[in-house]
Amino acid sequence: MQRFVIVLAAGKGTRMKSTLPKVLHKVGGKPMVQLVVDTVKNAGVDKTVTVVGNGADQVKETLGDSSEFAVQTQQLGTGHAIQMAAPLLASEQGVTLIASGDAPMFTTTTYEDLFSYHEQSNNAVTVLTAKAPDPTGYGRIIRDEQGNVLRIVEQKDANDEEAAKKTARQLKDRQFQLSTAEQVGAKLSQSISKVFSSINTGINNYLDKYSTYMSA
Repeated sequence: MQRFVIVLAAGKGTRMKSTLPKVLHKVGGKPMVQLVVDTVKNAGVDKTVTVVGNGADQVKETLGDSSEFAVQTQQLGTGHAIQMAAPLLASEQGVTLIASGDAPMFTTTTYEDLFSYHEQSNNAVTVLTAKAPDPTGYGRIIRDEQGNVLRIVEQKDANDEEAAKKTARQLKDRQFQLSTAEQVGAKLSQSISKVFSSINTGINNYLDKYSTYMSA
């Protein structure tokens, strides 16, 4: 089965207070988005599509021929960004990983394990989650009594019970795989929740320890 990745790298990164696009800030001497693209390539990805917007020319120049590009002229959300990339993958058959261009700490092994788990489980959607000692700032994963994922709730929208949960989704609402063609809304987390509510089988999640995701 072929593997594809959409790297989300169009955001302004206003909290960085910098004229440099967020994904081009360096970690260990290398732009974050370059680290992400290199890591997914090492995980056996056949095709990478990077969604660019703010500082598009700079990001394109940085990545060169290591990725194809889709342009998100207006930053209307992560779901909208995926819609911009969809035409470049429309003729492909396989599994698509959606990764964040500003999250360079995921390892090749984590990506490989996630791909393998998804492919072997025959899931409709696989979401990478983590148990965080302090999930402040992250959305929360809401599960049923059997541990199946029901929905994703943003922290600002969570009630007291939901906010108390320790299982956080990583990479905001950006880190999951789709093997079915689904309508993607403005926010990816909302779209995932709609998939969960409309599909009765084939949904699972890949859970590991928080420290694994944060390892170099």
